[in-house]
Amino acid sequence: RIFIEQTINVDLPSLKQYTEDENWSEAFQMAHKMKPSIILYKIENSLKAIKELEQIKNNSKVNRDEVKRLVNILEIELTLIKEQLQA
Repeated sequence: RIFIEQTINVDLPSLKQYTEDENWSEAFQMAHKMKPSIILYKIENSLKAIKELEQIKNNSKVNRDEVKRLVNILEIELTLIKEQLQA
């Protein structure tokens, strides 16, 4: 329940908003905050997306389209997981 309430219902929308606003610092910080929960539940595609976001963070230039693509992957997978957990 905490995973759904915090990571999916609060952190994911925040990550999406920071990405839409191109607030990269906050977006990368939010992705990092979500990482332990994603590791705990072994959500592989989302973990891969988080790791790719971390690599982008370490580059000097942010590829806006790539960040948005990765956040979309997180949104799709975590939304599906939420639906499955609530079924």
